[in-house]
Amino acid sequence: MNIIDEIKALAAEMTEIRHELHRHPQLGFTETFASALIQEKLTAWGIPFETGMATTGVVATIESSRNTSGKTIGLRADIDALPIKEQSGVEWKSLNDGFMHACGHDGHTSILLGTAAYLQNHRDEFDGTVKLVFQPAEEGLGGALKMMEDGLFEKHQMEAIFALHNWPDLPLGEVGMCEGPIMASSNSFRMDITGKASHAAFPSKGINAGTMAAEMFYRLSTMLSDLGIHDRTVLSPTVIQAGEAHNIIAGSALVRGTIRTLRPEILETITASIEDLTKTIAQKYKGDVQLTMKRIGVCTMNHPAEVASCAQAARNVFDPDKIHTGVDCAMTSEDFSFMLEKMPGAYIWLGQAMPDENSPHNRSLHNDHYDFNDGAIAPGIALFTNIVRTRLGPAPL
Repeated sequence: MNIIDEIKALAAEMTEIRHELHRHPQLGFTETFASALIQEKLTAWGIPFETGMATTGVVATIESSRNTSGKTIGLRADIDALPIKEQSGVEWKSLNDGFMHACGHDGHTSILLGTAAYLQNHRDEFDGTVKLVFQPAEEGLGGALKMMEDGLFEKHQMEAIFALHNWPDLPLGEVGMCEGPIMASSNSFRMDITGKASHAAFPSKGINAGTMAAEMFYRLSTMLSDLGIHDRTVLSPTVIQAGEAHNIIAGSALVRGTIRTLRPEILETITASIEDLTKTIAQKYKGDVQLTMKRIGVCTMNHPAEVASCAQAARNVFDPDKIHTGVDCAMTSEDFSFMLEKMPGAYIWLGQAMPDENSPHNRSLHNDHYDFNDGAIAPGIALFTNIVRTRLGPAPL
């Protein structure tokens, strides 16, 4: 890799910041520790910023020394954690019991902060303006949408926006991207099932909500094959809850799960089938099923021109054989997708896996033994800064 000494030094400082962020994880819209730390660093570096967008969000602005192009691009990082009890055993493990940075957002935030520090010190190396977007509540709570509702793209106009995410399936020192879909849409479903409780010795006097839930769960598990859907689609019932005692027929139950698709029309077909299933089960058992569907993220669609910019930037950092420009779309989801619906941009995977298969850097995202690889910080900063130079170009002398 081609990483200058100044960025390597910055990465060492950002590693300490990353560890502090990791020790103090907070859920979406409550990330006061991360937000305060971001503001503290930006203030120390003399970088102006706006706060309060989506409650804990921060948007910083760096202008080049000779801003003659009038162009502006955005770089985005997510700052929230997950409700997972950490089991990684790392020295900087979470101090907030039951919460952890199990998706590497602490690393993404540190990379964007390091990028801010570098760009502020090298404002003669590009021509234009860079917006640094520190976004809260990526993990299913709609932080990207909330930032846009609060006027992100109106107050901070830009021509394109870029984001990266660590990728445990890709070795450290490698980078992945593709045109078109790189992550699937995500939709959750919840079925609140109502039967009729009774003594277990008299089942005929009750309506077993647990039985309704069990049949619902099984039918959902086979629905894709029943519908003949073989496209890149996932329908996973994941939660089933019913009953509290061995001698009571459950009067209520719950089934939850997720749908991941690449095509809106397939989602429409699945949604209609789930709606029909809830009616069928309710009628069959003479109970009631209330269905709630929630859109969490649309398909993350990379724009071709912006992917080309990322590939060009990557060639200044990574070895040619370590740049993958045609990765397969993952069935995970990302609410940066909502920003890409409104704004040209690209989403990039940054490798972090190590040769040791037991390394916490190889654990899957959202795993309680996962840890972000600090070795990815320098490549991340170098990639972001080269995207800026690629899109905005060196400032004219």
